[in-house]
Amino acid sequence: GHIWEIIGRLGVIDTLGEGVDVPDADNGPNSVPFFERYFLGGAYSLRGFDYRDVGPYERKFTGGNEPIGGNTYYMASAEYSLPIVDRLRFALFYDMGNVYYDSYDLNFGEFSANVGLGIRLNLPIGPLRLDYGIPIREANNEGNSGRFNFTVGYTREF
Repeated sequence: GHIWEIIGRLGVIDTLGEGVDVPDADNGPNSVPFFERYFLGGAYSLRGFDYRDVGPYERKFTGGNEPIGGNTYYMASAEYSLPIVDRLRFALFYDMGNVYYDSYDLNFGEFSANVGLGIRLNLPIGPLRLDYGIPIREANNEGNSGRFNFTVGYTREF
């Protein structure tokens, strides 16, 4: 009844040929539209951080308050869960990863990470997941405390 779930993801996005440069404050031009860029943080990636909180920020206009996403990301997660009673499980997890502004720009030594615990309730409509993640390392000074995440369904695949 014990379950190990190990997830690893890596993504790179770039334009084909010459794209239209979209300025992003003092970060310079980026040919990839905002809505196509990668973001990390939240219930389906780094659970100890706010939604879209891990990665590059717009600095010039908002003082660092708005995430702008990036063209390259990686993340990894390991979760161990054990049964408590029928339909109820206890989980421990570790998540790590980062988002980089430029395409093909990776630095595995620079990452944000969190640890946490959770409860899994398996209902006929699908599983309910309640997690509490605590940041233990912040690559970009995200400045977070712990976060609760409530989701319905299985671990999301992007």
